Amino acid sequence: MSNKTVRISLRVTPELWKLMEQIIQKQGHRSVNEFVQACIRAYIDETGDIIGSRRHFSRSMAARMDRLEALLLWHSLQTQVVASSGMFTLMDEIAPEDAENEPPTPDVQIGHANQLSRRLLPQFLKAQASCVQDLEVYVRKQKRRKATG
Repeated sequence: MSNKTVRISLRVTPELWKLMEQIIQKQGHRSVNEFVQACIRAYIDETGDIIGSRRHFSRSMAARMDRLEALLLWHSLQTQVVASSGMFTLMDEIAPEDAENEPPTPDVQIGHANQLSRRLLPQFLKAQASCVQDLEVYVRKQKRRKATG
């Protein structure tokens, strides 16, 4: 903050002056000037329309947090959709048609899982890329919405 100050003059009614003196003594302000500065600062901080006030900062921070929370939730849901669709696809592929007759040995299961992972990995990556693209579209829309209004 700057050390330079601006001098102002203030006129108050005798009743208001008595109230001010009582508050100054009760709250331990060193001077009337200090008290008036504290009152002005409190008023500015409580006025939300003024950029730089605490209320304005709180509102803008809350709006940013809400947007980030929505993006995080959306991304989390997309990730869950991709993971669950991949899991069900993998479960369909792993279950052999003759599973009711005789379960495969662990070596056969591992070999089958390796083959499936090589075949299904491109599908998983494609689904993941699609989610990222959807997220980018969402972010662009949010930026446009913020710019317009």
